Amino acid sequence: AYCQEVRLQQKERPVGYNVRTERWSYTEWNKGKAGAELYDHDRDPHELTNLAADPQHAATVAEMTEALIACPSVTPAAARSTGRASQGACRALSG
Repeated sequence: AYCQEVRLQQKERPVGYNVRTERWSYTEWNKGKAGAELYDHDRDPHELTNLAADPQHAATVAEMTEALIACPSVTPAAARSTGRASQGACRALSG
């Protein structure tokens, strides 16, 4: 399964969208223009090493980007209207 969360803008940090699987967590800030983060929860459960720019993980970044695009969006406005900093939508990945 994967989940998408909206991370609302805070001071100097832009809006981010996150998608997660059991193993991976991937976030794009401002649609990737303000950076991206990829963490391997099997090897790095505390998210200390960002693998998004590592060429060895390019295929994982591409797969997670596709999952993020395919996920039904939770907009920043919807998250604000609930008064919660983050809100998610989940569904199963094929394969």
